[in-house]
Amino acid sequence: MATGVLLAIVGVVFLGALSRSTLGFGDAVVSMPLLALLPIPLSLSVALMGLVGVSIALVVVLTGWRHIDWGPLKPILLAVAAGVPLGLLMLRNISPVLVTGILGTVLIGYGLFSLAKNLRSLGEEEPRLLSRWWPYLFGILAGTLGSAYNFNGIPVAVYGTLQRWAPNRFRSTMQGYFLVSGSFVVTGQALNGMWNTRLWILYAWCLPAMAGAVILGGILHRQIPIAKFQNAVLSFIVLLGLLLVVKSSLAVGM
Repeated sequence: MATGVLLAIVGVVFLGALSRSTLGFGDAVVSMPLLALLPIPLSLSVALMGLVGVSIALVVVLTGWRHIDWGPLKPILLAVAAGVPLGLLMLRNISPVLVTGILGTVLIGYGLFSLAKNLRSLGEEEPRLLSRWWPYLFGILAGTLGSAYNFNGIPVAVYGTLQRWAPNRFRSTMQGYFLVSGSFVVTGQALNGMWNTRLWILYAWCLPAMAGAVILGGILHRQIPIAKFQNAVLSFIVLLGLLLVVKSSLAVGM
């Protein structure tokens, strides 16, 4: 692998890890579209970010496990396990061009949804999903998107938003979710033959960047207004989504 590509991968992983450690989410939605623009296989990008996500979640959970609310996560995690094989099937049978378009569409939808939520009045009543089946639906979507594209956090983040989870509860509970669901996802990826020597070499190169991002993210979380930083990240996510949709459209037209 060329040195420039390797350094670009490490830099992308750093940006994703910085987003997760600062905001509590966003490593995959920041890193995956950027990795998709580099000359490396999609399966390698997916497996690498799967390992990165679980590693960051483990560090965060070990330092803040007392604040995790496991109650609402139980039905979601059960459904995540059922969704993982569906995502692996999609990854094997859907063309990379279509995957790129799907990634872009999901990014745009998630980014616009979150930006719209942040612009609403703080006193406005948010909708709630009262049916007991909603957690299972969001869990299956999370498992499918997670094993295929490492986007296992997006459906649960949307669900938590709709359920009006308080910020502290949201941040801590999401990390517990990422650790368990991420373990499901990387296990499925390993059993699907996505782990190899090249992956572990890349992971080793990324470890210092991950450690630096976790430390810097903790500092930023305490000093920067999170709402403003989050809006900047979400705007960047929408821009990346548009870029991927355009790239996919151009590839289809060739």
